[in-house]
Amino acid sequence: MSKKYYLVEESIIDESVIKVINAKNLIDSGISITVACKRCDISRSTFYKYKDLIYQPENNSTRRMVLSLKLVDETGVLSNVLNFVAKCGGNVLSIHQEMPIHNIAFVMLTIDIVKLEKTIANFVGEIKDLNKVVEVILTAVE
Repeated sequence: MSKKYYLVEESIIDESVIKVINAKNLIDSGISITVACKRCDISRSTFYKYKDLIYQPENNSTRRMVLSLKLVDETGVLSNVLNFVAKCGGNVLSIHQEMPIHNIAFVMLTIDIVKLEKTIANFVGEIKDLNKVVEVILTAVE
């Protein structure tokens, strides 16, 4: 049976899973499992139950992301997004753009994020705030 993976927003994750993520971050900084579990108020059994099932995508462990964008179909809007990606250290690997419908352009970007200077969450959030960007969906991170 193949495994399925989901990228979900933190607000829908159970509190115990968030605590395991926090404990993993403490352990990565050199703290023992026992101390990390105590600090995060979880049992060692809860930690071991979830530790290998949780993956927190961040820049140091990922290489590419795929973004799905809805942009106002006007000259320069996509160019502004691409300039922002480059300014942040991202490298656009591919662009797929559909025909605009009702003045909205649908674009998929595959971006190399090895040298990205922001967290993935901040990067995506700042793209959403760019002028004439209607919607941004983080489709994949690998």
